[in-house]
Amino acid sequence: MISVRWIVTIGVVALTTLIVLAAAAISEHNARQALTFEVESRLVLEARNLGLGSSAPLLGDFPELMLQPVVKNMQTRQPELAFIAVLDRHGVVQGHSDVRQLGSTPQLPAHLTEVPNAPPKGPGETLLGNSSVLVASAPVLSPDGQPIGRAVVGLRRAYLERMLADARRQQLAALAAFLLVGIAAAYALSWYLMRPIAPLRTAIERIGRGDLDTVVEIRDRTELGALAGTLNRMAGELKRAQLELVDRERLAHEMQLARRIQLSLLPSAPAQAGAFRIEGTQIPAAEVGGDYYQFFDLPGDRVGLAVADVSGKGLAGSLVTAMLHALLRASVARYDSPGALLTVLDREIGEILELGTFVTLFYGILEPESGKLTFASAGHLPILHFRAAGARVEWVRAPGPPLGAIRGTHVRHTYRDLAIELGGGDVLVQCTDGITEAVARNSGAEFGADRLGQVVSAAVSESAAVLGAITDAVARWHDGRPQDDDETLLAVSVSPGFVSRPAQSAADRDRSTALACLARAEAAGERLTLPASLAALPRVGEWFDRLAARAGLAGRAADIARLALHEACANVVEHAYAQDPARSLDLWWVPPDPAATRSAATETALFVLRDHGSPFRQVEHRQPSLEDPSVRRRGRGLGLEILHRAAERLIYCPETLEGNLLVMRFGSDPAVGREACA
Repeated sequence: MISVRWIVTIGVVALTTLIVLAAAAISEHNARQALTFEVESRLVLEARNLGLGSSAPLLGDFPELMLQPVVKNMQTRQPELAFIAVLDRHGVVQGHSDVRQLGSTPQLPAHLTEVPNAPPKGPGETLLGNSSVLVASAPVLSPDGQPIGRAVVGLRRAYLERMLADARRQQLAALAAFLLVGIAAAYALSWYLMRPIAPLRTAIERIGRGDLDTVVEIRDRTELGALAGTLNRMAGELKRAQLELVDRERLAHEMQLARRIQLSLLPSAPAQAGAFRIEGTQIPAAEVGGDYYQFFDLPGDRVGLAVADVSGKGLAGSLVTAMLHALLRASVARYDSPGALLTVLDREIGEILELGTFVTLFYGILEPESGKLTFASAGHLPILHFRAAGARVEWVRAPGPPLGAIRGTHVRHTYRDLAIELGGGDVLVQCTDGITEAVARNSGAEFGADRLGQVVSAAVSESAAVLGAITDAVARWHDGRPQDDDETLLAVSVSPGFVSRPAQSAADRDRSTALACLARAEAAGERLTLPASLAALPRVGEWFDRLAARAGLAGRAADIARLALHEACANVVEHAYAQDPARSLDLWWVPPDPAATRSAATETALFVLRDHGSPFRQVEHRQPSLEDPSVRRRGRGLGLEILHRAAERLIYCPETLEGNLLVMRFGSDPAVGREACA
């Protein structure tokens, strides 16, 4: 085994040596260039100065006598110069360090070439060289600037090499000293820094054997000290991880169980109701999701359809969907109005959910015989209706806030029933926002409602399965990108040969009549709003007396109508509201319909009473015997009998989308039926 201390020392020394050598090489190269440039510049300057000083002698009668001392002095002061010569305009030597050369034509060294990267030169100046010598020349000019000769100076290259060798020897000596100091410092530093390695190695071996209680005691401010702290934390985290492993496995098992339970809440197979095929699918974004869909068998061969989206995903969302499923199963058979069902669900869920948590819910009742879908929505997406007649897509939205979003009784009366008439070949699609808000992998664009309508239209035109076409289109849109939300679909397809057979029950007719009467009352009626207090009931008589003449009631007929209205309001105050003065009820007198016959307009008085309290569960009315002494002694429980005897026509519709409605018609013409409310 090789010690890390020696590896670090050798590595530091080698790296230092390489760095110093590289720096020395670069420094020597730069120094050589700088020194060469300086020497060449000096040589050119010597030739230039010699040329300037040779102008007057060359113009004299005896130039050799004046130039010889100058050249001799230069040669003496600068022995590194190979030769110095001054030539006249004819190229004859007039000044030379060797007097024997005077009057001769100079013989310059062979193979001289222009020196590359030479320093700047003046006009007529040259710098030539070969392997052994550098030669610089400069023109000798007369006072009027005309060339009269040339000064030539030569320098031995050996002089330059000696200067570089001296600098190199000094540099190598300094390098050796630096390396010796670096080796010693590297060894000392590595020995100091590597001291914690031995205890770290021992601790790691113990942790590797499973001793997670090992603690490394190292007081060091370097990374090795931080490593010791990290090792101690790692041992503690590993110990905690061992304890958490069982919890994680249990949680994973519980999540799998929750997923199986959630799947059990969804339909196991498509349903067929006459000419209607109902199917759905759900793709959760996590192991469990907050989306829900279901279809229920209802009395009268009807089918209930539900699609919901809980705010939030994961286990919390799945728990809310399970609760919603239980509430729906317990309630759907009791309500013929989807809006009334949503009102009840809003009250139940609002008391359970935390603030900030809500549920969007679409609920509809499908009548396979008539092809009618009556539905309401609690803040859910509009429903897509593809009409085969015309091959067009329509979006139908029902008003209403999400369940549990706005706590309070006033929002529970905003849920309204809407109806869609389905024909042969039609398709209904309801989904959660995970479908319309599916994000494309590359562009980040949403799938959108328009694209959903296009997919449905294309699938119907190609006689393809609508549900499969939508899921395939959304999958292609994702292109492998993870889902951001649960994706749930519910589709209803109508056979092309379907022919509707409309039918309406008596209860439906009564409900339609009551709602129509309420609409007339709100538009043109006289309204009285009372708090749910017995002390406020005398106001009913005062209000009635002011409008009795306009209602066409007088004498005994007016007294009977006044008593009946008082009794109806008293029943609501006592039984529906339990005398809660914070709540209120509304009573309207409805003026005659201008479109009705004259006899109907003059012989009928119509009143509508609305409350939002606990509904009265109707049973078959049995007329009590007032001859029975026990009935007379009881004195109570005769309110319903009073209403039935006083009113010519009585319609009670509990839990409509507008509340509990009681329609009362007073008059003397029994032939005037419910047309007065139409």
